[in-house]
Amino acid sequence: MNKLLILIIVCFSFVIATTKPNLDIQAESFEVNLSTNYFEVKNDIVITQGDLVINADMATYNESKQKIYLFGNIETKYESVSVYCQTMIYDRDKGIITATDKVSSAYQDYDIHGDKLIYYLNDGKMQFYGATTINQSNNVLESKDVYIDLIQNKIYSDNQTRFRISNE
Repeated sequence: MNKLLILIIVCFSFVIATTKPNLDIQAESFEVNLSTNYFEVKNDIVITQGDLVINADMATYNESKQKIYLFGNIETKYESVSVYCQTMIYDRDKGIITATDKVSSAYQDYDIHGDKLIYYLNDGKMQFYGATTINQSNNVLESKDVYIDLIQNKIYSDNQTRFRISNE
């Protein structure tokens, strides 16, 4: 009896841990390939999954890879973070957003710009690649390859960093 109860609890815990919130996609136009479950949506796209909200001009979704490819005027909001870019990949299985092309992000009172961003949604971590600038009020941090831990509220870089602190 105890073994059966433990097995049921373990199985129930696994189902809860692996269940993802539903994916909801709204757009003005769409095209679906019924044999491959690949679709393309265009114009005023709103994608939601739990606390994640993504707006874009165009998106394609490959269900077998569990990836959404987004293009044009992308605005993403997840908890206290906003990400803006022109090209993005959202990996639903891994909970990872990869943003490129005119990447910027807003977090608390920080305005962050970089060449590329990988945002690990489940871990609360952001990795900016290339030249990265972080503005807070009139203070500026410039570095390359900046890592932000949102949970511990820390910013790291192993590269040469320049701080400009304003007295205003």
